[in-house]
Order: sequence, then structure tokens, then C-alpha cells
Amino acid sequence: QEFSRMERDEEILVLESIFAENFEKISDGKRLCLKINPPELKPPARGDECKLHIFPRPTYPTMACPILLFTNPSLPPTLLRQINTDLIKFVLPKVGTPVIYEVAEHLTEMLPSMQDDFIKAEKSREFNALQDKVMSTKNI
Repeated sequence: QEFSRMERDEEILVLESIFAENFEKISDGKRLCLKINPPELKPPARGDECKLHIFPRPTYPTMACPILLFTNPSLPPTLLRQINTDLIKFVLPKVGTPVIYEVAEHLTEMLPSMQDDFIKAEKSREFNALQDKVMSTKNI
């Protein structure tokens, strides 16, 4: 655990220098918060509300992944669940290495496309529901 703590402390120093005011250490490093600045998100979503909460486990990064939670109150809960599930899949194969910077980059790159896919899927569901309603009224 001592080696994990040293690795974690070193990663935190690097993150503080890279992200500066967008990085916050809470509870003496037991929780970290990183403001993510993705490329333009489609309204009503707001990119300035994207935050990655990081809860490093005692054995992170050498033997465990951190617990991650992406939040943005302007995004639908279903999309937030998809994003957080994606983050889990992204970090699991990377046990043994510091991943927070990679996660931030991954989020920044994939958020707009995940939002686009979500919007398309929602529009398709709405269209199908409307089509089903029209068909059911014709059969009356």
C-alpha cells in the first residue's frame, strides 16, 4: 500500500500541474474532482457542468482502479448511466497503471459522440412510438 500511495501522490501532483484550476483535491486526496471541458455539447446540455469525481482506493494505482463518477446535471440520467458504464469498461483493463489523465482525455473525446448517439436513439424511439400510435388509431 505504501508504494500505491507514493504512485497516487505522484499522479496527483502531475494532474494538479496539468489541470490547474480545473483540478480539486478534497479530503486530503481521498476524493478528487476534475472539471472536464468537452468540445461543444448540444443544448440543453452544458459542457461547463461536466465533472469527474475520482475516489482512489487504497491500492490504486498498483492493484485497483479508482472509483469514478461522471456528473453533469444538464444531461439526462440515462445518458449519464451510459457514460459511467463506459468509464468502467475503459478503466478495468488498465489496473496497475495511473489512469486519471487517460480517463479525462477519453471523456473529452467521447462525450459529444455519445450525446449524438443518445439523441439519435431518443428521436428514433419517439418516432417509433408516434408511428405505433398512428397505426393503432387506424386500426380502431
